[in-house]
Amino acid sequence: MKYEFSHFDPSAFERLCAALLAAEGYHVRQFARSGGPDYGIDFVFESERVACIVQVKLIRNDRMPISTLRSAIFDLQRSLIMMKAQRALLIVSVPVSIRVREQLPHAREVEIWDATRLESLLDRHPQVRQAYAAYITSSETLDSLLKALEAKAPTVEDIGAALLAELESVPSGTKSWKKYEDICVKILNHAFVPPLRMPRVQSRSHDGLDRRDAVYPIGSGQAFWDSIKYQHSARIVVAEFKNHANPIGQKEVESLQQYLMPDAMRSFGIICSRKPPSKPALKARRRAWMTSKNLILFLSDLDLQELVRTRTDGGDTSRILESQMEDFFITLAP
Repeated sequence: MKYEFSHFDPSAFERLCAALLAAEGYHVRQFARSGGPDYGIDFVFESERVACIVQVKLIRNDRMPISTLRSAIFDLQRSLIMMKAQRALLIVSVPVSIRVREQLPHAREVEIWDATRLESLLDRHPQVRQAYAAYITSSETLDSLLKALEAKAPTVEDIGAALLAELESVPSGTKSWKKYEDICVKILNHAFVPPLRMPRVQSRSHDGLDRRDAVYPIGSGQAFWDSIKYQHSARIVVAEFKNHANPIGQKEVESLQQYLMPDAMRSFGIICSRKPPSKPALKARRRAWMTSKNLILFLSDLDLQELVRTRTDGGDTSRILESQMEDFFITLAP
């Protein structure tokens, strides 16, 4: 489903954005139009007792002028001081390309969510997506839409605790491979979507053995994933899941390696497994890089748990992958 936001009126679009923030675990404190000075912002939300301000821009055309974006960023920077907030968020209803972002003033405390980010969030939070779909396909009143959008959603802490409990409950072994795949996909979605887009989980066969993987398109606007896309020739991430009781070895790495192909912009893979990889697996990973420039990272149960906890704490989950990459390249020898 492709989302178009131009049919919203400004108030409904603000409420949609507020609902997505709530679904992400933020708590909307006040709408600026509820009274008092608004300092050019639309609403305020809190996360971990940190006050954040939001400006929402609903654009009827396909593109937002760079001058409008610059003005909005300057407004938010001033409002940070006036409101004594710690973070600012600019939400716009159209895509903002990397080229445009590079022309904007550097403002580390101002984050931009564009239409692409909103689409990913709608994919991640079906309860908000359903309310959105009801608004565009039926004659439901705006009041009932807003009530649905503002319905209480699980907090990021609740989601994280449920994911950790589910991962722990899945036994290793072939009988539970589907359950392990399901929880791994949930954790990767929770940790990396967005900027990754929702995955396509597919089956493929090689030498008569059926395997399933999750293919994640890479979005734009996040430093680590931008580096994977442009420095490593990867438009997608391929994830495989190995619910083995023992550490994975050479065979498991080579099964993924055969699907990776830089010429197809498919050169980055992740293997999720219950335990850290064996030495043969690490050697096979090195060969994949040296022979084909395919980069493979490993996520054990401990790494998956760290992803969930980092997401709960509001940290940068990509650092877990980046740290493993750094170790790999530092120790890489001829």
